[in-house]
Amino acid sequence: MKVVRCKYCPQLLLTPESRARGYGLVCGRKRGLIPPPTPRHTRLATPVTAVTTPDLHPDQLAIPLEPEMRNPEPDKARALPQINVECPTCSAAPGDLCTSHGGTRPRRHDVHQARTAAWNRHTTKEN
Repeated sequence: MKVVRCKYCPQLLLTPESRARGYGLVCGRKRGLIPPPTPRHTRLATPVTAVTTPDLHPDQLAIPLEPEMRNPEPDKARALPQINVECPTCSAAPGDLCTSHGGTRPRRHDVHQARTAAWNRHTTKEN
């Protein structure tokens, strides 16, 4: 393979494109023979504002907003009979939900096993 050097500097030309041109990328850009690269992501000159329409199109359904979607179903644990006794695990008062994670999260679907056992003891004492 023949060694080809740049017309403007002693740099060796390794790519077929630069050999065909007779000069390298750096020398071509310095002399304005190769245009500067275009940025891949250009910023828009004017800010874009979102278009909102107050009315729905006939084929669209309204999406409910956040307050209606927060808690679509009631707490199932409130319907359990075990809720009427105090929980020995988390110290929840009768009628209050049991809590998990150090009292930061309510248990909405069930109660602690110890509360169920306390309810069983409470109901067997009554009978």
